[in-house]
Amino acid sequence: MDFTVVVGVDKHCLGYLEHTVATWRHNQPGLFSRPWIVFYDPTQLPNVMDVKRALMPYDCRYVPWLGSTYANQREKMLSGHVYISRLVETPYSLKIDCDAIAMEPVEFPKVAWFEDDPVLVGPSWGYTRAKPTGEDLFVWVETMEKLGDTWFGTPRAGWKEHVGSLGHRKGPKMGDGHGRFVSWLGFQRTDWVCEMAARFESECGAGRLPLPSHDTSLWMSAVRQGALMRYGKAMKAGWTNRVSKRGCREAAAIACGAESSQ
Repeated sequence: MDFTVVVGVDKHCLGYLEHTVATWRHNQPGLFSRPWIVFYDPTQLPNVMDVKRALMPYDCRYVPWLGSTYANQREKMLSGHVYISRLVETPYSLKIDCDAIAMEPVEFPKVAWFEDDPVLVGPSWGYTRAKPTGEDLFVWVETMEKLGDTWFGTPRAGWKEHVGSLGHRKGPKMGDGHGRFVSWLGFQRTDWVCEMAARFESECGAGRLPLPSHDTSLWMSAVRQGALMRYGKAMKAGWTNRVSKRGCREAAAIACGAESSQ
């Protein structure tokens, strides 16, 4: 199965990449036999050499990403992971977040994951939460249900009723234990994501997503369309991620067989 590795980098992510790339080389060297696209925010990283130093000597395609006007930096970079798919020339792309750490040299990916051409492949997750904090989860699910009505005409998924039954909207999670896809490490089928990008663009404007979340926008679209997804705990075997830079540095040191920094 042929795929392109896609990484999005801004000033915040760069501090993680200098640690995690070493683990990718150490435990998943096969990734570096694939084509790579690295998109970056030129307003924060005007000198692309700052990005290239983290990945040298590997030859990547570096793409500046400005997109549209966004509410925050997080939305800007997550939107890029959808629209950059238009540059991908392989059947799938692999989104690797800069805080993803390859802990062990396991088989990755497995061919069986791609049987019947799923649109999304990756680790499972147990809940959905509106981000940034303070956004209304009810608005999120109602937005995607309405778009699903327009785009696909399939039965509603029941997200609106589920959120209403919880007695809360802002901040808390939707449905601990409900299965879904998460994309800090995830494959997406190129033709399908490009189709979704066209739908998102027609509804929300150039470079925008219906929700300020890459994986939630795609996952909810796939559910409403009835598209095949494949996700589970096994798909992150040998991988982990760390949200703090210190945690990332320490885990990366362990992954590469060194003593973690204190």
